[in-house]
Amino acid sequence: MWKVKSQGSGLRWACVVWCFWFVLGFELSELIRVSQGKALDMPRRTEVIPTELMPELANQAYPVEELQFRGEDGWELAYSPNSSVPFDGLAASFHDNGQVEKLFFYEDGLLHSAQGWNHNGELSSTHVENGWGFVMELEDEKVGYLYDRGMQIAYRGRTDSGKLYRKSFVDGIHVVFYSNGVMREQGAFSNGKRHGIWKTWNAEGGLVKEFHFERGSFEGVNREWHENGAIKKVFPFKDGKPDGEWTVFGLDGEVLSTSHFAEGKPEGKWKTLHDDGSPRFAGSFENGEKTGVHRWWKKDGKLRKHFLYHNGNPVY
Repeated sequence: MWKVKSQGSGLRWACVVWCFWFVLGFELSELIRVSQGKALDMPRRTEVIPTELMPELANQAYPVEELQFRGEDGWELAYSPNSSVPFDGLAASFHDNGQVEKLFFYEDGLLHSAQGWNHNGELSSTHVENGWGFVMELEDEKVGYLYDRGMQIAYRGRTDSGKLYRKSFVDGIHVVFYSNGVMREQGAFSNGKRHGIWKTWNAEGGLVKEFHFERGSFEGVNREWHENGAIKKVFPFKDGKPDGEWTVFGLDGEVLSTSHFAEGKPEGKWKTLHDDGSPRFAGSFENGEKTGVHRWWKKDGKLRKHFLYHNGNPVY
């Protein structure tokens, strides 16, 4: 009997020990699996992203002209030749005089960051941070490609007449920086048209423009500021047409002009002042037509001319 009990007790202890190690092993395997899962959720190779792209890094970079970009416009990834794996690492281009022109850092074929320099080694307007920014194509700070989350989403350049144009490959956020790293412009496209708030800053980081768009047309109250931060213009729109009171301010906050619109047509009293605050113009509009007396003054206060209008036509 004792021997049987001893064997039963030993068997029970063996079961307890086996269960303990099984549970411990399961917990350890789960801990390893979870930790591996967390590691997989982290961005790849982030520890090798340069904190600042310097020209000195170009000597260890891949020639950017040898990279291949595969995919449709707006969805292209970078590859090294004969590789099926998207490119990771630094790529560079050089000016004819040997100076570094552009330095890029790619991750999984996407442009993570970029910096550019001119022939003299001075910073250019090529600047990309965390996948957002602008890369110059020519020796012109306004001609190049815009990037959103590492992808080339739009081309910005000039027509044959020299005028600027912008071609959007896909919708996305457009961000442009000054050469000093300060953001210059930010906005978004939806269905190929400007949509939402577009902002422009000066090189010191001061906001100079804030425009509101609805499917490519101005909408709501738009504003501009002087370089000193004082308000410059306030001009509201409704359904893409001027609507409400438009106001222009001087550097010291003085009102230089007021004009009114209703559904895109001039309406009500208009007034404009010279820089010194003296009257420059005064007149009225009704349903888009000039009405009443319209007067213009010289800076010295003398009346320059005046006309009386009726239904948009001068009476005298």
